[in-house]
Amino acid sequence: MIAIPHSISPQDYLDLDRQNPIRHEYRISQDTQRVEIRRRLADNTWETTIYQTGDPILLPSLNLELAIARLYRGLD
Repeated sequence: MIAIPHSISPQDYLDLDRQNPIRHEYRISQDTQRVEIRRRLADNTWETTIYQTGDPILLPSLNLELAIARLYRGLD
């Protein structure tokens, strides 16, 4: 997994993607219990799933299901 800095320029993002195609992108909110996961599909389009408070987060590529509250444990 490659961590992409929040401040990366659009051109740098495209260059990085050409070198090592990104298959999953994870965006985890710092303000609320919200996780956005984007998955690149076979036809090179993206599928976006948004998880919020109380939702289980499904990560099929890792064979993992995780309660969103675990990501935010100790932060309330």
